[in-house]
Amino acid sequence: MLGVSRNQLNLFIFRGRKQLAEAGVRDARILVERRLDSGQLRLGVDRITVSTVGAGVDMNVQGVNHITLAVRELDRAWTFWVDVLGCRPLMRSPRSAYLLAGELWLCLVVDPTRTDPPLSDYTHLALDVSAEAFEGLRQRVLDSGARPFQDNVTEGQSMYVLDPDGHKVELHVGDWRSRIEALKALGRDDIALFV
Repeated sequence: MLGVSRNQLNLFIFRGRKQLAEAGVRDARILVERRLDSGQLRLGVDRITVSTVGAGVDMNVQGVNHITLAVRELDRAWTFWVDVLGCRPLMRSPRSAYLLAGELWLCLVVDPTRTDPPLSDYTHLALDVSAEAFEGLRQRVLDSGARPFQDNVTEGQSMYVLDPDGHKVELHVGDWRSRIEALKALGRDDIALFV
C-alpha cells in the first residue's frame, strides 16, 4: 500500500499519463488509472502501441520562414527593394542583406552565378500592398525603370515587374480570402474550393 494522499496519487497518475503520452504511447489514460470504486491504483496493459512518427511534435509547416533571392549586385538590389519598394532593412554586409516586407523576412545574397534573364515560367513572389498605397507605389516602381512582365488578369489590383536581377515580383492588393471569393463568384464547377 502506498503511503500517499489521494491528491498526491492523482498527481502521480496525471504525471505518469503525461510522460507516457509524450513518449508516443497511445491510450496512456488507460495504462495508469485510479479505480473510483476502490481507490486502487492500476498499472498495466495487455498491449502497448507506440507511435514514433510525429510523437509530441507538430509536423505541419507553420508558415514561410524567409525567402532568399540571389542577386548580382547588392547595391542595385538594395535600391530596388529598400528605396523603391520600401522594405525595412535589418542587416547589411558586403555579400548579403536582411529586409522585412511587412513581416516577411527577405534575404538578398550576392551570387555571381545569378543569370540575367528571368525564368520563363510563372514562378513569382507576391507582396501585399494596401489599396491606398497601390497607385503611388506603382508609379514609383515604373519610375525606377522596373520592367513589367505581364498584365494583371486576376481579381484585385496587381502589378507584375522584374526586379534588377530578373526575379518576378507581384505587388498585389488583396489576400487569399478575396481570391477565393472571386473564384466562388465565377460559379465554375471545375474549381474545387476547400474553404
